[in-house]
Amino acid sequence: MMNSAERMNYIIEYISAYEAKIALANKNGLFDNATLFELFAINACELWFGQKFYNLNEKQSNYPYLHAFAMCQSMFCAVPFPGKVWDEKARDKMLLFLPMVGLEMGAIWVLLAWACQKLALPNLITALVLAGYPYLVTGFLHLDGFMDVTDAVRSWRDLERRREILKDSHVGSFAVIGVVLVILAQFACLAAAEKENFLILLFVPAVSRCGSALAVTVLKPMSTSQYAGQKKPKTHIAALAIMLCVFLATGFLLCGKYGFVLLGCVAGYGLALVRAYRSLRGMNGDIAGYALTLAELCALAVYALI
Repeated sequence: MMNSAERMNYIIEYISAYEAKIALANKNGLFDNATLFELFAINACELWFGQKFYNLNEKQSNYPYLHAFAMCQSMFCAVPFPGKVWDEKARDKMLLFLPMVGLEMGAIWVLLAWACQKLALPNLITALVLAGYPYLVTGFLHLDGFMDVTDAVRSWRDLERRREILKDSHVGSFAVIGVVLVILAQFACLAAAEKENFLILLFVPAVSRCGSALAVTVLKPMSTSQYAGQKKPKTHIAALAIMLCVFLATGFLLCGKYGFVLLGCVAGYGLALVRAYRSLRGMNGDIAGYALTLAELCALAVYALI
């Protein structure tokens, strides 16, 4: 079958035989319409192109951890990952790489601080660049979660109503006031901080994201959360805890007293998480973003005070 006409004639003949075969099997409900179409499409493509085709939803991933990293990068960071990768079977491994994505963000943060220093930019301009970067590099994803949770928690309504507010797409006054205060506070902290040891900024996003990954993995999710029903192996908890300890230890080792900035990040995350989790009685991505935003603010506050 060298030309298209011969292939088409063969496929037409094949369809007739195929239809009869599936109709016979379908008498006892062995196939539904979706399965019938899927099997036919795979077989037709194999005939037309002369090679094996697979259902990607059933085929095991050869590189699940690489796919998980690519998915994590694409979902939680505005820095593009080469190509588009989505492997549903690697989804439960995605949070393992959240601290690594944070480390990548921290590296860019440090480079920005170094560039501002080398260019001898005015202190307020440097503070503006460094304060805006964490929001821009995440596409304002976590800031959006902060606003949603602020509206819900500060409403002081009953639990059902608080959860409704959490999912409401409208922006309330508490969210607006909260986000303005957070941005101003972050700018003020960076304007007041000494820029002698900005290497510690490398670890702040990694530590805050260790907190988010651990919280989502350990705590009970809300029924509406994207993490509900997701596998949460104890090995993932151990790996995330080890990464957190490594980042904290390395921060003190390389940056001396500035290592306390990371402890401030951990404390800030814990306090914010307890407040939101108790109020909403469940964990989701919005709460993770809320706690992460306040954790990084606490880290910068410690940075300014040292």
